[in-house]
Parts: sequence; C-alpha cells; structure tokens
Amino acid sequence: MKFKAYKKTLILALFSIFFSLASYSNSSESNMVLVKGSKFIPPFTLEKNFKEFKIKSFLIDKYPVTKKEYLNFIKNNPKWQKDKIPSVFADDSYLSDWSNSLSIDTKKYNEPVTYVSWFSAKAYCNSKQKRLPTTLEWEFASYEEKSEDLDWYWKPQVKNIPFVGKNNSNSKGINDFHNLVWELTYDFNNSVINEDNREISGTIQKVDAFCGGTGNFKDKKDYPAFARYSFRSTLKSDTTLNSLGFRCAKDL
Repeated sequence: MKFKAYKKTLILALFSIFFSLASYSNSSESNMVLVKGSKFIPPFTLEKNFKEFKIKSFLIDKYPVTKKEYLNFIKNNPKWQKDKIPSVFADDSYLSDWSNSLSIDTKKYNEPVTYVSWFSAKAYCNSKQKRLPTTLEWEFASYEEKSEDLDWYWKPQVKNIPFVGKNNSNSKGINDFHNLVWELTYDFNNSVINEDNREISGTIQKVDAFCGGTGNFKDKKDYPAFARYSFRSTLKSDTTLNSLGFRCAKDL
C-alpha cells in the first residue's frame, strides 16, 4: 500500500511539473532570455580606475517591445493612451507616429515601439510584472567580445524602422541590442555605475561629466559604448524620440 501511495504521489508530482512548464512557455516569460550572472567590468567609468561588478542572474526580453504589444498595453491601461497621458509623463511627441491612441497600421505591428517616455516604458514593464533593465544589466547582456558595427551609429534614422528579430541574436541569444533603436534603461541618465545595480535610489540624477570631457573607456575604439552613455545622459524622463524604444527585464 505504501508503494502504491508513493507511486501515486510521484505521478502527481510529475504532472505538476509538466503543467508548470507548459504554463511557463505560454507566459510573458517565454520570450525572455536568462542572462547568467557573472563578474563584469563596464565599458565606461567616471572614475580613474575600472571597477569589477558582480551581476546577478536575471531575465531580459529577447526583443524590444513592439507597437502591437504596446497597443495592447494602452488598451488595457487607458491613462497611457495618446490623448489621455498627463503632460508630466511624456512630451508632445508621445506616440506621434500613431494616427490616434488606439490605431496603428497593422503593417507596423512588428516594429519596435518608439516615441515612448521613461515613465510609460516603466509602466509597461510593471504591467507585465517586469521592470526596465539597469544600464549595467543592459551593457552586460549586450556585451560581445567582437567589436560592434559602427555603421548604424553614423546613419540618420530611417522613417520606417525595421521589424524586431531581423538582426541575428548575440552570443546570449538576445536580438536587436544594436542596429535597430536606442533603448531606455532604469537609470537611463545616470552615467555613474552603482555599486549594487539592483538597488537604484528613487532619484534619477543627471550627470554632467560628459560636458567636462571626463570619463574613462576600456577600449578607446568603443564608439558605440560612448554613444550609448552620452545619448542616455542627455535624456529627460518625459523625452520621446522616433529612435528610442525599450525592452523589459525581470528578477529571478
């Protein structure tokens, strides 16, 4: 009898695991990639010497958030619609490439959403029980040993941004970190890397060090890293641009 009871318990446990995995594959996490924690030296520092940081494992979206995904978000959260969002949360260009709050050309559904502010990107991620990645996490997840293609950083922005997923994934299995759109991070305009990248203070601080010409890069030829840091340091929380999108991250 004890053996039969044990066997029944084991079968139920296996079914439970199976359905849990099935549920996971259908959840919002199914399009996320696990980034395993490691030690990381960021490509930029305001200090004289580089510091090594320990990155905790986390999940990050495989692709930037698309216009279709954002459309579903504002349908379920009307206060973030184009004609309802308070001016403090986005400038006048918010979703300016949309005909109205709830209409977008279906041919553009798979384009990365742009003309979104830090506030609205943060709200989107929170609605998915996610968050914006920190700058340190973003740089770590996107980092490759090989040098990046500089062409995209010199080209003017095209009117029609390509669909997500057109660029090959990097070594971590994540797509479109480069050559598509700039991406917001949680501490987007704080060029100082925090000691604990998970515990960012509520105050987003503006760092003007770039204006003074200070800063130290591991690789003087790493123009993309400099471009990302200098670009983010000029942003405000309500800024929206035709080339600025985002993706979400999540703690394990």
